[in-house]
Amino acid sequence: MKFFIDGEPVVVTVDDYVPTTKDYIQLKGLKNNQLTEGWWPYFAKSSYYGEIWPMIAEKAWAKLVGTYKSTAGGNATWVLRHVTDDPVQSLKLTEAAGVTASNAKGLAAWKLLKEWSARNYLLFTGTSTNSHVRDHAYTILAAFELNVNGKDVKCVTLRNPWGTTSWTEKFAADKTTYLAAKK
Repeated sequence: MKFFIDGEPVVVTVDDYVPTTKDYIQLKGLKNNQLTEGWWPYFAKSSYYGEIWPMIAEKAWAKLVGTYKSTAGGNATWVLRHVTDDPVQSLKLTEAAGVTASNAKGLAAWKLLKEWSARNYLLFTGTSTNSHVRDHAYTILAAFELNVNGKDVKCVTLRNPWGTTSWTEKFAADKTTYLAAKK
């Protein structure tokens, strides 16, 4: 796999052996998506039976940075820079950075996020140590506004690469409020 360090290509070669653990996992395309017992990859996993590229890519990244442990809780900006060699920009969207949903910094960040989403840029976000799911990265699939009862509500659609937890509160993908507003 090719990575980029300081703009220079670096090829990392790995075999197809990955660390495994005996576990139960749910896979699309296998026994009606039921939990299946077996030996499954210990770190990165795929949602699709037989797909191995996520584990091979993670193994190459772990080799580049030294260990699998060094990949845990990694920064998506850092990874993206080394995988694509494209310009990468990071926004700190926290109250500590002076950003709220309604102040000028927050509104400017929202406008930028919607613009990047419309251009199909690769977008990521992450959580902190005091979040519902600690130190975790998500892919931002879309940023948009829904009109709910005459009021625009800012929404993002996230993909959880672990696929083990889901948002179940207001505007969850299977909630009536979200589905009605999305139409």
